[in-house]
Amino acid sequence: MRALSHSLPLIATQSAYGLLGGAYLPFFGASLEARGLTTAGIGMLLALATALRMVVSPIAGLVADARDDHRIVMLTLSAAALAGFVGFALVREPNAIFLTGVVALVLWISSSPIMESVILRAAEGAKIPYGRLRVWLSVAFVAGNVLSGFAIAQFGFGIVAPWFVVCAALQLAAIYTLPRATPAHATGFFALRLQTTFAEARELIGKPIFLLFLVTCSLIQGSHIVYYVYAGLAWRAQGFSATTIGLIWPLGVLAEIALFLFSATIVRRVDAVSLMTLGAIAAGLRWVVMAFDPALPILVLTQLLHGLTFAIPHLGAMYFILGATPPRLSATAQSLYSVFGTGLGSSLALIPASYLYAGWGSAVYLMMSMMAVVALSLSLILARKWNGGRLTETQASPAPV
Repeated sequence: MRALSHSLPLIATQSAYGLLGGAYLPFFGASLEARGLTTAGIGMLLALATALRMVVSPIAGLVADARDDHRIVMLTLSAAALAGFVGFALVREPNAIFLTGVVALVLWISSSPIMESVILRAAEGAKIPYGRLRVWLSVAFVAGNVLSGFAIAQFGFGIVAPWFVVCAALQLAAIYTLPRATPAHATGFFALRLQTTFAEARELIGKPIFLLFLVTCSLIQGSHIVYYVYAGLAWRAQGFSATTIGLIWPLGVLAEIALFLFSATIVRRVDAVSLMTLGAIAAGLRWVVMAFDPALPILVLTQLLHGLTFAIPHLGAMYFILGATPPRLSATAQSLYSVFGTGLGSSLALIPASYLYAGWGSAVYLMMSMMAVVALSLSLILARKWNGGRLTETQASPAPV
């Protein structure tokens, strides 16, 4: 409890992020449709945001590691994201909504991997399981699901954009309360430190095992993209109300919370790669069922599988990063995982899915199930290739100038 009390600013940061995410995932696509964007336009907006994040997020991670100051980079990204969300809430023309939405999402989501690296380092430093600290984001996500669902039921989808502004402002305030960095190795000119960090990151990316890890994660987490973008629309088409959707979404996150709370027991008994393998199996099953628009009782069961399809492979990925990558590259490794380990698969799958959904409807989940099957094959190869050790070692810092 004492360790958690010292992490209150980080818990507040996660909570603000979770409140925004709790409205974003189930209702963002539907709110864009209500503001005049087409189904294909929604898919293109999210695909473009994901593609741009593949550039912004690694740069932000490299800068955070080179400065050895994650707080200031998170502050910068969050302040810019807040400005983007304000613009998104104020504009009315579809092209302006598209542009401001892309900018705000790229900046907001790019702060997430740096936050994850801070969580992982804080958990390791406090000698507590990562899942027990990370769970607060999931708890806030559930609150965001429920609260935004009731707000939309009362005020319509126009409330979504102002909700984003409030949550982004809370996140910025919470990050400001984080302890100021005391860089341990940030000596010499920043340009030289950045160059050294980039060289170390390039060495890590050049390791075949790390690339195999990224592709496996990309397929598992990327297979969720139809669910994240179009589940709300599909459920509305089935006749579910906004309140019902707001109650359905948290069911998966409740399972996620339970797994995070018991993560210490899980990771003691199951290794990192096996967790990813289990996640791929569960995802393949889940998306096959979702492809046939299941009735509410079956839908509830598939939502509970979210703990296995997201939380379990995410835990595996975090402990793989902890064991396979050097602490010196914590933000960079998290950014690479976020961008290539989750974002690339989502971006590549979303473009065809956004067009196929118009004609196929929920049957497009079958394509997601195929991604999970490929991920299962790759995870089995990864299990044979990785011995559990660190893939690369880095120097502490460049020589002072």
